[in-house]
Amino acid sequence: MVAGVEKLAALKRYAGPALFLGEAVFTWAHGYERHHPAFSVTSDAGPVIEDGYFAVCLNTDPYTYLGNRPVSLARGHPLTRP
Repeated sequence: MVAGVEKLAALKRYAGPALFLGEAVFTWAHGYERHHPAFSVTSDAGPVIEDGYFAVCLNTDPYTYLGNRPVSLARGHPLTRP
């Protein structure tokens, strides 16, 4: 998705969030394997996920903003702001 947005780097300044959203939808519809799990997750701390299709890894919350609204992908995490 990021690679697709970078191809249109000149537009990021004016249409950043919309550009990322459009590329996310395009990638999901045309370039993402949705029929076979891509990964599994094992952990000593919790349940095992055997059929992972999609994951988001981040080191901050909120992840980004949509205008002035925060987009929180880690609700309930101890480092998440109330």
